Amino acid sequence: MAMSLTTRTELFFGARVGRDPDGAVFVPGRARLLGAHAAGDGHRALDTPLEEGIAVVYGVRPDTRIAVWALNAKAKDRFGTGEWVRTGRHWSDLARGACASVAADGDRLPGFDLVVQGDLAQGAGLASSTVYVVALLRALRRATDRRAGARALADEAIRVETEWSNRAGSRGDAYVAAAGTTGEVLHIDPGSLEHERLPLPAGTRVTTEASGADSDGAAVAIDPEGAARYITDERTRVAQAVEALRAGNTAALAALIRAGHRGLVDDLAPGLADVD
Repeated sequence: MAMSLTTRTELFFGARVGRDPDGAVFVPGRARLLGAHAAGDGHRALDTPLEEGIAVVYGVRPDTRIAVWALNAKAKDRFGTGEWVRTGRHWSDLARGACASVAADGDRLPGFDLVVQGDLAQGAGLASSTVYVVALLRALRRATDRRAGARALADEAIRVETEWSNRAGSRGDAYVAAAGTTGEVLHIDPGSLEHERLPLPAGTRVTTEASGADSDGAAVAIDPEGAARYITDERTRVAQAVEALRAGNTAALAALIRAGHRGLVDDLAPGLADVD
């Protein structure tokens, strides 16, 4: 059996820090199965937490220094509690922002050793930056007994992203990361966060795959008539997929997801024909 992401991160912590960690958290990534660009105004999307995500392993230090190892970036940051200064490195600024946010909610933070590792593809629409912040906040809050509910954690993550990187994921993405569990689908209103939890059919595993095409900087023409048709059809597909999930019908669910992807390309934005 392959070693889990959390276990690999714990082993690095032990080897580098020289002691056992005090704890670990894992926060899953998010994939939107159906409802892209069609959710809102009371209409819901279908989001599922992934098996891939971000692991944070932590240990409290006897001093007031904070050390962060970002294994994916192959980099380390060190700073003192209260030294909330931007570095210009995206991952480091978000880590400092998470520490500053938790520090504002109580007494001064103790020192920490933090090891962070993920297996989410960056830039693939899986909310990797948002998941990173949610994972850091959860670890810091758990370690200092300043726990927060999923909605509060999601809102805090978006504030940190906005203030420390000048861009942020959606509140819905943050909430699915904070509240979701692998093996389920959230039928969720991204605005109000009202949702229903539905189990994935037994034996079903959600995987993601990028096309390799690059759409950065590309102007994509949206056909208004096609967009209206896509939104109407996609909302119907979401309702049908909910029934498929309740019935445990994997084949019907897969067919609806394929139809939704085809609708994105054929109706909403034909210019995205080569981009997942």
